[in-house]
Amino acid sequence: MHDHKIGCLPVVEGEKLYGIFTETDAMDHLVMYLVSNSRYPLTVALEDKPGAMFGILEIFNKHNVSVTSMVSPSLWWRG
Repeated sequence: MHDHKIGCLPVVEGEKLYGIFTETDAMDHLVMYLVSNSRYPLTVALEDKPGAMFGILEIFNKHNVSVTSMVSPSLWWRG
């Protein structure tokens, strides 16, 4: 979804539409996975623009998930 800039996907079985899976749904599922598997690290690729991290941190906060550390590659690493 991210690589192709797709904001939502249809949820279908055969010809029947059951609903829409959105970027927010994906993040909610990711947060729930992190809560139940908190010992595993998470890698997130974000656009290089101001405020890109805000949306992710906002969802973590909503689900009471704490961030224990963050690593960001330096400018020379981006190539």
